[in-house]
Amino acid sequence: MKWTIEFMGQQKPLGEVWSDDLARIIGPYRDRIEQAFAAAADPDLLAGIEVIFFVDDEQSWGVRFHGEPLAVNYATDLVGPLVSAESRPN
Repeated sequence: MKWTIEFMGQQKPLGEVWSDDLARIIGPYRDRIEQAFAAAADPDLLAGIEVIFFVDDEQSWGVRFHGEPLAVNYATDLVGPLVSAESRPN
């Protein structure tokens, strides 16, 4: 699984920009996604999934999944009740 942050169209690996501020904002969502994926009945379907936290401006942000269509749909099904997600295949 790959974790990415996208700010105003620019993407970076989440680990490169992780900070205390991001941990407070994104950390709970990342934890919920990890828990949902860990509880997946078929974790192999999530192979290659990319989780993108995106920020378009101060009021517009969310979570998007990239990957094979089946993986994106499965991730959305798993996480759907936990966080709002905008998902699209590669």
